[in-house]
Amino acid sequence: MENNDYSSLDWFFGGRPIVSGLGSVISEADETEATRKELIAELGHDPGSRESLEKKYGKVWDTTELQTDFEVTGFMAPFVVVKRKSDGAVGSLMFTSRPRFYFSFTEDK
Repeated sequence: MENNDYSSLDWFFGGRPIVSGLGSVISEADETEATRKELIAELGHDPGSRESLEKKYGKVWDTTELQTDFEVTGFMAPFVVVKRKSDGAVGSLMFTSRPRFYFSFTEDK
């Protein structure tokens, strides 16, 4: 690792190792970064209304609804990893930033 002080950063991406707030390396840069950036750009450009997201992806949650139905265990935009409270199923959701909506629940197999 370069001799830089990343200790004040919670997470650092950009082709360098991901660094915790304590300066220790968590993991190397993510191989899915380019694909995720494309999805973020696509979703961020014009996510549309809640209704349009529902037509395309099915069930949509706002932040309050998400907190009611799921426990968020991790994220790496544009995805969150969740545990469904009703049955303990683990999976992922996609999300938009503005407005903040969560959708396209996919259960892990």
